[in-house]
Amino acid sequence: MRCTYKALLDYLKERGTPFVEVDEAKKALFAGVRLPSFDVVAYSTGGPNLLVTVRGFGEDGGRWGESMRRWQEIFGEGFLAARAVVRGGEVRFLDLDGGERFL
Repeated sequence: MRCTYKALLDYLKERGTPFVEVDEAKKALFAGVRLPSFDVVAYSTGGPNLLVTVRGFGEDGGRWGESMRRWQEIFGEGFLAARAVVRGGEVRFLDLDGGERFL
């Protein structure tokens, strides 16, 4: 099931996961980048940090998947692109290959 932006933020806040909403971060850091934006950078203590979107990777003819892959390259090592989905009533994070990622 699709995750909403509000559900994603609520989940991260409830868990105490540090995150930055991308609208503000992107304006400050990547003003010249011409890619569709993702939603949140979620910081992990036990694995890679996640560049999270609530949009599907296949939307817009694959545009989101391509842009998320590019964002992953821009941020570099230690950052992975992920899509937030709801499974079993819980927010889950899927990487570009569909594998589940944890914060």
